[in-house]
Amino acid sequence: MAPGEFGATDVEYRYAGQSAQGLFVAFSLDGLAVSLWTCDQWNVDHISLEKSWIDGENLLNRILDVPHAARIDHLDGHLEWLRRHEPPPPANGSDVWKERTSLFPSLDFCESVEHQIVSLGGNDPRFKAALRGLCDLQNYCESWNTANFDIHQLANASGESESTLNMYSAERTFQCPDGQSRVFEWHLKRGDTRIRFVDFPSMKRILVGYVGDHLRISSQ
Repeated sequence: MAPGEFGATDVEYRYAGQSAQGLFVAFSLDGLAVSLWTCDQWNVDHISLEKSWIDGENLLNRILDVPHAARIDHLDGHLEWLRRHEPPPPANGSDVWKERTSLFPSLDFCESVEHQIVSLGGNDPRFKAALRGLCDLQNYCESWNTANFDIHQLANASGESESTLNMYSAERTFQCPDGQSRVFEWHLKRGDTRIRFVDFPSMKRILVGYVGDHLRISSQ
């Protein structure tokens, strides 16, 4: 780094003949500069930022290469940067619950599910099973392109038999965020873990009501 290069008041950053301090901030933070594609000068995946500063009586110049994106296509040139900045996966159930909105933007959760997820330790096989199942439900929502919900599009998922519901529907009834109590007939099987849910086709969302062990059925 050259003397006085960063943080000095006599340093100027310019791109396409205009002051561009924000581009330097992205560069110094190892960030990705993002801009609107308002003209061709922004239609590039890297920007050559001109930096000028005074060192004694000398005017020095340097060109800084700034990763940049103004279109989705530009991200193809930043795959390594994206991998380096990808957030680490959740380490346990507590992390999953804290990050549930960003991890599963199409899923909602009943209040009773919080303890069931938070109690899962990172080394517990049920943690990985539950995380995999929730990811599968989120993926379904992201590709949901039909008017109705189709349980057959989910591997190892099904409803309950009429005899089981007649005998044990109370064990499958949970209070939902809207205050209503619903029977959660659909369930996803991942290892020894069951994830019970109801679907809302009009909103393309899924409500999770239970994450835990296998519940009783009529044959037991």
